[in-house]
Amino acid sequence: MTISVSEFIEKTVNVMGGVFETVEYALSSVLIPDEYAEYFQGRIEFLLAFDYDVAQENPQSEFVTYGSFIFDTFLEISRITPLVTHKYMNVARTDITDAENKIKKSLNLETAPVIIEEELGAAMFVRFNFSVKYISDEITENIISVWINLCTGKTDREIEKIFIPTDESFDSELNILHFEYVNINEAYKTASAEIADRAKQSPLIDTDQNLIKSETGRINRYYDELILENKKRIERKGLTEERIKEISEKEKSLIIEKNRQIAEITDKFTTKIESSLENAIVYHIPCKRFICSMGKRVNSEFIVYYDFALKRFY
Repeated sequence: MTISVSEFIEKTVNVMGGVFETVEYALSSVLIPDEYAEYFQGRIEFLLAFDYDVAQENPQSEFVTYGSFIFDTFLEISRITPLVTHKYMNVARTDITDAENKIKKSLNLETAPVIIEEELGAAMFVRFNFSVKYISDEITENIISVWINLCTGKTDREIEKIFIPTDESFDSELNILHFEYVNINEAYKTASAEIADRAKQSPLIDTDQNLIKSETGRINRYYDELILENKKRIERKGLTEERIKEISEKEKSLIIEKNRQIAEITDKFTTKIESSLENAIVYHIPCKRFICSMGKRVNSEFIVYYDFALKRFY
């Protein structure tokens, strides 16, 4: 989905904790927190015009468009201030037939449960988009997404594999109950731990390990030959104690230099990983919550959700 320049500036200002007020068509008053003043030569108040003619009619305003100083500066700030976007999915039907047997099949239960209560609502899934940099002798950057189901607080690998939302699927805010969910900060901690594990599984890491093995092997062979030659020198007859000591010191120097070069090569080809949150998208997806029981069993109640986007129980 493409947003206009004014929408982008408004979203960024809101995330910064500032105030964005529309004065009239394509003309807005902006106030940003003091901590961002350094980005704008000490200024925190602006009158921004998003149309050329409006800017001409208001000479005290600043015309904002792609490539302008104001736009580029807010773009820079947006990259260090993660944006959170909310998307709402509407579905045509919210009924489920033969829910008991479908729950049984989905959860691999021996018998179908008894549904005590069912309720229509919305579940929230957060897609955290991380920028991951692999830094060695060169820098490679990837965007990796981690999905967190806020109902369970856990990562959801299934939804990230098959859920490809279209812009048309998401409409205005859903006026239905939102089920209990974990705090988004807790979800972020879970996503951060997940991204750290995934980043380490990159094939770039394997390639660097192969290079380290190859280069350290070459260094070892080279210096082992020099050390062997040095040992042969010390075994010669007729050497003075001073000469023996001199040759022994040279061997120590060779070992120190070998270790130094191995450490240098290892550092050069060891990939350092840096990750930062680019943005997060909260998907509000209609679902049904079922409170079920396995008949007369004690403490057999459990909760199952049905996700209308992916048509699945979890």
